[in-house]
Amino acid sequence: MPLKKKIIICANSAWNVSNFRKGIILELIRNDFEVVVVSPRDDCVSKLCDLGCQYININIDNKGVNPINDLYLIFQYLKIINKVRPNLILAYTAKPNIYGAIAAIFFNPCDKQYFRTWHSLH
Repeated sequence: MPLKKKIIICANSAWNVSNFRKGIILELIRNDFEVVVVSPRDDCVSKLCDLGCQYININIDNKGVNPINDLYLIFQYLKIINKVRPNLILAYTAKPNIYGAIAAIFFNPCDKQYFRTWHSLH
């Protein structure tokens, strides 16, 4: 049996993913993808798990501009990507887009399809 393809969905809140990305999550799962949501923990994590997603907590200071915290965020993404080894990373909000893309470069620098933003899928 072939291994499922893995996709990481990154956002700045589980609420965002649960309320605005449910359709794409269900379609990915229906098409035999393993979906891993990476976001800060909030009350919507259980809804995502009920859909069939895996969940990984990440600490994001959404309004902060501290470069030390931002470097730590890149480090967190590096650890998560190394652990999950996704086929694709899909990011939706500013910090996950910026710092997730920086981390993704270390894993698949030649594949421009590896890291995608919501707008690039249209």
